[in-house]
Amino acid sequence: EPYLTRLADLTSSTAKDVSATHVVGIGYSMGGFGIYQLAAHRPDIFSVAVPIAGYGLGTLEETEAGYNAPQPEASQVFARFLDVYAPKLAEVSKLLIVHARRDSVSSFQDASHIFERVRQAGGNAELLVVPDDRADSDRLKSRKRKKSKAGHNYYHHTLLDEDTSDFFYR
Repeated sequence: EPYLTRLADLTSSTAKDVSATHVVGIGYSMGGFGIYQLAAHRPDIFSVAVPIAGYGLGTLEETEAGYNAPQPEASQVFARFLDVYAPKLAEVSKLLIVHARRDSVSSFQDASHIFERVRQAGGNAELLVVPDDRADSDRLKSRKRKKSKAGHNYYHHTLLDEDTSDFFYR
């Protein structure tokens, strides 16, 4: 994965250039998937990796659950993802997985399994569950757009709302 190597090298050299005492990788949704990839590729450079509403390859969700992923193939892909990534993610100093149970875009069940497998591999992982009433709490930029009910809009809640200081910044 040359692109992961280049990104990891850039992250590491930037941290050294600015004399960073901690390196935190955060990604939301597809960016959460990217953080899983990057942190597994070079677990040594991150103090904390934080996938928010992230996902892996494949899914455990049934085809009818809205993901339309063919089963059992999608579960087999997910199992292979866990076999490869969980031991590597266990090497990250801290993995904070942030997810909402009612997220219908990115599977909470999958996030829970990633958390469990990383813990089984000896990793320092924590699963931070976004309360249902906050799963769609992000403020939309356009007032013309209808508020989503997908349970997938909690990035700002996770990082910026006052009531999350105990939840995230501890």
